[in-house]
Amino acid sequence: MADSPSQLSNAVEHLGFGCVALTHQPTQRHAMRLLTTAMEAGICHFDTAPSYGSGYSEILLGKFAQKNRERIKIATKVGTTFPPICVPPSVALPLHAIRRFVRSLKSAPTHRYNPKPQLLAHRIIDLSAVSGSVEGSLSRLQCDRIDLLLLHETLPTFLTEEARDYLFDLRRSGTVGKLGVAANGANYFNLSQSDLKGWDVLQYEYGEAWPRHFELPRLFPQQEHIFHSCLRPSSSGEIFDPGQRLSKILANHPEASLLFSTRKPERIESNVEAIDRSLKNLTQTEKDGPCR
Repeated sequence: MADSPSQLSNAVEHLGFGCVALTHQPTQRHAMRLLTTAMEAGICHFDTAPSYGSGYSEILLGKFAQKNRERIKIATKVGTTFPPICVPPSVALPLHAIRRFVRSLKSAPTHRYNPKPQLLAHRIIDLSAVSGSVEGSLSRLQCDRIDLLLLHETLPTFLTEEARDYLFDLRRSGTVGKLGVAANGANYFNLSQSDLKGWDVLQYEYGEAWPRHFELPRLFPQQEHIFHSCLRPSSSGEIFDPGQRLSKILANHPEASLLFSTRKPERIESNVEAIDRSLKNLTQTEKDGPCR
């Protein structure tokens, strides 16, 4: 943990954009604008998954990466399945927008957020499932390298030996830059250091709604940590300043990265500006302890 937020030379380098929001855009042009706004704001880490929008999130990010691959880092995942892609995104996104609108007319929106621990049931992930997923991602992303490949709602202990060796070989060959795990943080408390040997990154929820997760950076110091859902409210429903919360987390964990997602380009810009502004304010006074 840093003694001063001044150790963060450039806060935006610690931010990543969650591409789950891409498939909620009404058109492909809107999705490209969202990605362009994030990149021009200084964000270079883009997080997607095969299951995001049934594969369309990867396709959209892949189209964007064709002209910007050297400026961005791509993180995707393996371990979950999704329905087959039937039509191009230029057709799928407007259709999805119409479907969402019709559903909104029929029923009130549901609140899907659930801060309770979501423990994963053990299942076997074999070589064919892993290799098929990776090859599919590379095809949809139209690239020959994935900067960060994460197990998605899957733990290393679920992998067969052949599947694990395949992933480690991808890293050795350079097809994958780093390997990690992306699951509800409650599952990591059941893992040992040996379970995570060879895994570079842990990605999980972090913030007021998950106070127990504050212990994970200390329990697993050998892994890089990527936090998401940091702006979720706690059960008390407190009102807070987004920039202040994110900047305080970064100040206390300058080695970590933060993911956020939004459907609005202007929200990307305001988040980045708010974090920079709050970090400047934090440099004027001592931090008052961990973000709790």
